[in-house]
Amino acid sequence: MGRSTFTKLSSLLTVPTAPDHGGMMGVGVGIAFTIFLSCMRARYVWWPFHPAGYCMSTTSLAYMAWMPFFIAWLAKVCIIRAAG
Repeated sequence: MGRSTFTKLSSLLTVPTAPDHGGMMGVGVGIAFTIFLSCMRARYVWWPFHPAGYCMSTTSLAYMAWMPFFIAWLAKVCIIRAAG
């Protein structure tokens, strides 16, 4: 199993492929959106979206453990409304 990574790396170094411009643009848009979410989160307390939630939304963990995230969000909303 450890050899397969180096075999793939060796083939990519000997026969390089063209850059994937669509993939790079997707990564750039994702980075820009995460920075936007971080700035909004830092500036406004009432902003409901967290950058970590955006990053975790497409992982299998989000599908298996959505209830603890929901409970934490609900607790945060209740605390902010009650305590300010």
